Amino acid sequence: MLQELGLVSQHLRAHVADRRKFFDAKERLQKVKSIVAPDDGAADLDRKMIAVVAKAEQPELFNIVRTLFHAWTEAGNEIELDSPPAVWSQIEKFDLDAPFWQMVRVAFGFEDQNPTLKMLLLRLMLTDYAHHLRGDVRSRSGTCSCPGPAGQTPSFVLGSAVTAAARESVTTVFRRMQQRFSRLKIICRTWTSTNLLK
Repeated sequence: MLQELGLVSQHLRAHVADRRKFFDAKERLQKVKSIVAPDDGAADLDRKMIAVVAKAEQPELFNIVRTLFHAWTEAGNEIELDSPPAVWSQIEKFDLDAPFWQMVRVAFGFEDQNPTLKMLLLRLMLTDYAHHLRGDVRSRSGTCSCPGPAGQTPSFVLGSAVTAAARESVTTVFRRMQQRFSRLKIICRTWTSTNLLK
């Protein structure tokens, strides 16, 4: 399999064997083979496998995250952030979820005991919010924004991580969330007014 993928490191033999389920499909094998570099390591290979599963345009983490966020908007008018996009189940199926969260931790400084795409999205948006306020919202929000890797500010991490295309996808998700919250507020006000008149 290493030879077929064009990988030179023999240390990857066991890693590739662990990912056998992914390589069982010829189509996935051919797609990842087209983007693998001879000197790729285990993390590089996992990232490119995730890109193939997620159908990201480029095998870069930022593009993968954007694609996963955008998948929410393709699921229909109703966005359920508590339910990850359908493609996420495929990432879990091939045991690529743990490598994904490791990459996210390194790139964004995002850590959570039970990480979810919903929490990652919210942390990134909180980081962006803090950046625009030019302050730290952690004490008021009761949660933490993404601190970023050592030596990098949250705004730098967000600027690198969420490109213009990614920001557009995230904005779409939040616009639909705001619409739902607006409808909820109207319902609550109507209920309150009705009950106060009784």
